[in-house]
Amino acid sequence: MKLAIVRQTYNPNGGAERFVSRALNVLAQDTALDVTLIARQWEDAAGWKTLTVNPSFRNRLDRESGFADAAAAQFTQFDIVQSHERIPGATIFRAGDGVHATWLE
Repeated sequence: MKLAIVRQTYNPNGGAERFVSRALNVLAQDTALDVTLIARQWEDAAGWKTLTVNPSFRNRLDRESGFADAAAAQFTQFDIVQSHERIPGATIFRAGDGVHATWLE
Protein backbone atom coordinates (compact mmCIF):
# COMPACT_ATOMS: atom_id res chain seq x y z
CA MET A 1 0.00 0.00 0.00
CA LYS A 2 1.31 3.43 -0.94
CA LEU A 3 0.93 5.98 1.85
CA ALA A 4 1.78 9.68 1.67
CA ILE A 5 1.99 12.05 4.61
CA VAL A 6 1.89 15.77 3.84
CA ARG A 7 3.52 18.51 5.91
CA GLN A 8 4.77 21.63 4.16
CA THR A 9 7.85 22.51 6.21
CA TYR A 10 9.94 21.28 9.10
CA ASN A 11 10.28 23.14 12.39
CA PRO A 12 12.22 21.09 14.96
CA ASN A 13 10.14 22.68 17.74
CA GLY A 14 6.79 22.06 16.05
CA GLY A 15 4.44 19.51 17.57
CA ALA A 16 3.04 18.39 14.22
CA GLU A 17 6.52 17.95 12.81
CA ARG A 18 7.59 15.81 15.76
CA PHE A 19 4.40 13.73 15.36
CA VAL A 20 5.02 13.31 11.62
CA SER A 21 8.67 12.32 12.17
CA ARG A 22 7.74 9.72 14.79
CA ALA A 23 4.92 8.36 12.63
CA LEU A 24 7.19 8.14 9.58
CA ASN A 25 9.86 6.30 11.57
CA VAL A 26 7.33 3.69 12.72
CA LEU A 27 5.43 3.37 9.44
CA ALA A 28 8.62 3.02 7.38
CA GLN A 29 9.42 -0.18 9.30
CA ASP A 30 6.25 -1.86 8.00
CA THR A 31 7.25 -3.74 4.84
CA ALA A 32 3.63 -3.72 3.65
CA LEU A 33 3.75 0.07 3.35
CA ASP A 34 5.53 2.24 0.81
CA VAL A 35 5.79 5.49 2.79
CA THR A 36 6.44 8.91 1.26
CA LEU A 37 6.57 12.35 2.85
CA ILE A 38 5.36 15.20 0.64
CA ALA A 39 7.00 18.43 1.82
CA ARG A 40 8.47 21.72 0.68
CA GLN A 41 11.52 20.99 2.85
CA TRP A 42 12.30 18.55 5.63
CA GLU A 43 15.47 18.07 7.65
CA ASP A 44 15.35 14.42 8.74
CA ALA A 45 14.36 12.04 5.96
CA ALA A 46 16.03 8.82 7.04
CA GLY A 47 14.07 5.63 6.40
CA TRP A 48 11.37 6.96 4.09
CA LYS A 49 11.04 8.63 0.70
CA THR A 50 10.60 12.37 0.50
CA LEU A 51 8.83 13.97 -2.44
CA THR A 52 9.96 17.60 -2.47
CA VAL A 53 7.26 19.95 -3.71
CA ASN A 54 8.69 23.47 -3.70
CA PRO A 55 6.96 25.83 -6.14
CA SER A 56 8.12 29.43 -6.18
CA PHE A 57 6.01 32.08 -4.45
CA ARG A 58 5.82 35.86 -4.03
CA ASN A 59 3.80 36.10 -0.84
CA ARG A 60 2.21 33.97 1.87
CA LEU A 61 -0.96 33.30 -0.15
CA ASP A 62 1.11 32.15 -3.13
CA ARG A 63 3.21 29.98 -0.81
CA GLU A 64 0.21 28.22 0.72
CA SER A 65 -1.86 27.81 -2.45
CA GLY A 66 1.16 26.87 -4.57
CA PHE A 67 2.18 24.11 -2.18
CA ALA A 68 -1.42 22.88 -1.86
CA ASP A 69 -1.87 22.68 -5.64
CA ALA A 70 1.51 21.03 -6.24
CA ALA A 71 1.03 18.51 -3.43
CA ALA A 72 -2.54 17.68 -4.49
CA ALA A 73 -1.30 16.98 -8.02
CA GLN A 74 0.71 14.08 -6.52
CA PHE A 75 -2.17 12.48 -4.60
CA THR A 76 -3.20 10.09 -7.39
CA GLN A 77 0.09 8.21 -6.93
CA PHE A 78 -0.98 7.03 -3.46
CA ASP A 79 -3.62 4.76 -1.96
CA ILE A 80 -3.89 6.88 1.19
CA VAL A 81 -2.88 10.51 1.73
CA GLN A 82 -2.81 11.87 5.27
CA SER A 83 -2.36 15.64 5.32
CA HIS A 84 -1.32 18.02 8.07
CA GLU A 85 -2.09 20.94 5.73
CA ARG A 86 -5.41 22.36 4.55
CA ILE A 87 -5.43 20.61 1.17
CA PRO A 88 -8.71 19.34 -0.29
CA GLY A 89 -8.52 15.82 -1.68
CA ALA A 90 -6.48 14.15 1.05
CA THR A 91 -7.92 10.88 2.34
CA ILE A 92 -7.29 11.89 5.96
CA PHE A 93 -6.91 15.43 7.29
CA ARG A 94 -5.34 16.05 10.69
CA ALA A 95 -6.99 19.22 11.96
CA GLY A 96 -4.27 21.18 13.72
CA ASP A 97 -2.46 24.50 13.49
CA GLY A 98 -5.51 26.42 14.67
CA VAL A 99 -7.95 24.96 12.14
CA HIS A 100 -11.41 26.34 12.72
CA ALA A 101 -14.51 24.13 12.68
CA THR A 102 -15.88 26.20 9.78
CA TRP A 103 -13.06 25.03 7.49
CA LEU A 104 -14.00 21.40 8.19
CA GLU A 105 -17.64 21.84 7.12
